[in-house]
Amino acid sequence: MSQNFKLQFDENKEGVSENATHERIDKYTHNTNTRNLAFQWPSGRVKFYNYSYLVSCDFLPDDNKIILEFASEIVELIGTRLSLLAELLLDHTPRIIAVTEKRYEMLDDTEHWVITSITVKMKEGK
Repeated sequence: MSQNFKLQFDENKEGVSENATHERIDKYTHNTNTRNLAFQWPSGRVKFYNYSYLVSCDFLPDDNKIILEFASEIVELIGTRLSLLAELLLDHTPRIIAVTEKRYEMLDDTEHWVITSITVKMKEGK
């Protein structure tokens, strides 16, 4: 290992405070080799999938629903204003999709989607 590496490590270490908080990033803003899509429930449960296992996405605007078919499971999202989310899923940019409790649905930004339910089911025959 070179001494230069140690110096760069020390510089990076100095830039991080002990009280630093990590900002939650809901979508990818730059190119990465690995992209995952995480689903988060109010209980704290989180389940994530690699985008490479996403087989199809079906946006049903009349039902306020998006159905994501992964290799072994189907994820159903129910909510409002889902057209933007459907477009972002096409580009693999959402990183975290979280359920908003029903009582807070109206308080959310009117330009942002609101997810009220996430259901995960095993595909038949798996």
